[in-house]
Amino acid sequence: MSVTHSMNALVLERYNAPFTRTKMVRPAPRKGEVLVRIKASGLNPLDIKIRSGNSSHAKHFPPAVFGPAAAPVRDECSLAHIRQLEARIL
Repeated sequence: MSVTHSMNALVLERYNAPFTRTKMVRPAPRKGEVLVRIKASGLNPLDIKIRSGNSSHAKHFPPAVFGPAAAPVRDECSLAHIRQLEARIL
């Protein structure tokens, strides 16, 4: 698997504005974190309410990155972290 140093994201720059596809720096996983590659992502009705600023229980303040309805694949993590996860599962 090739390592890329950038990623695409849907960003809301201001309320009621269209989402913009933006190339961003890919975050590096810190200790205890796993980086996942998103194969597919979508927007749901709550995202549209957030975009309009009308979601009192799920506030996101622009600029905000969207796409939580995602299909992730593990991309990068340390071998030690994999062993910790395996120990919890098995």
